[in-house]
Amino acid sequence: MLFLLPCSHAGKGAVLSRLLRLVLCSFFALAIIGTAHAHAEDPVPDDDSSEETSSDGDTSTDDDKSTDADTADGDSAGAPMTLANYPNARIKRPRVLPHMTLQLDAELNFTRLDLAGSSTSFTVLNFGGAIGLMQGKLEVGMRTGLVLDPDTDLSKVIRMFGAYSFIEKDKYALAGEAALSFDFNEGADTFDGFSLGGRGIYRLNDKMALLGGNDFLTYSAGSENLNANLNIGFLYQFTDEWSAEAHTQLASLGLSGDTNDTTVILADRTPLQVMGYWSQTNKLDAWLGLRFDLNGIGDSQTILVGINYRFGL
Repeated sequence: MLFLLPCSHAGKGAVLSRLLRLVLCSFFALAIIGTAHAHAEDPVPDDDSSEETSSDGDTSTDDDKSTDADTADGDSAGAPMTLANYPNARIKRPRVLPHMTLQLDAELNFTRLDLAGSSTSFTVLNFGGAIGLMQGKLEVGMRTGLVLDPDTDLSKVIRMFGAYSFIEKDKYALAGEAALSFDFNEGADTFDGFSLGGRGIYRLNDKMALLGGNDFLTYSAGSENLNANLNIGFLYQFTDEWSAEAHTQLASLGLSGDTNDTTVILADRTPLQVMGYWSQTNKLDAWLGLRFDLNGIGDSQTILVGINYRFGL
């Protein structure tokens, strides 16, 4: 398949994934150090300047200044967000969809799997939708898929998810997220697994942000494996229309399950995903991405091409 990365053996994928994840972790460190350095060098006005300003007729009271400060660093959800004022820049967006906003999405996955010296490939169209409720505090949705290659078949696995916004401020935001998977294939257990986590963001500035919290706790009914995962990401906003993200997993702690184990930073079994986004408007996003998934069974490389569109209801 032309879209798939060639990989003659698992070692190449492991080396490339380690290298890219090392670069990503370096970005995290540099971003944090740079932000701390910038705050340390912020000029602090001297007392004389402050007194001169007051003597020139500044009649604002302490209460007014306190109110202004609270607004600048306060909860940005003072008024319910709608699709009309939904930001175009992805770094500025809240963690859940605006109230009564419907989002439909579709994503093509071109995957190559290297297993025990042999390779296979397949193509899947994942699609679904979500809606924002409760004045932009709650989001619920559902996803499934359609196998296009080697055989055309509608997936009988359905994932249902929900997210609730706990805090939404200019500097940081967090929404809790839960998802349930159901497998309706013949002979399979209907309950396929669940995941618990969060949609966290810490904005270093108007261009860079740290992401984390997704899939913190995952359970697979088939293997009965329960894992605690430390997933992190980095977002860079080039312009309001263009942005990029990189995601990896620093550690995965096997809590239960006979086939479970523990992996740590830069281990071969840690996934890596790099994405580029184009947001033409606040209603439309398109993306292109690359994902490595290295594990004890085999290595896989996936190219992702997707689009979503939002409607106001």
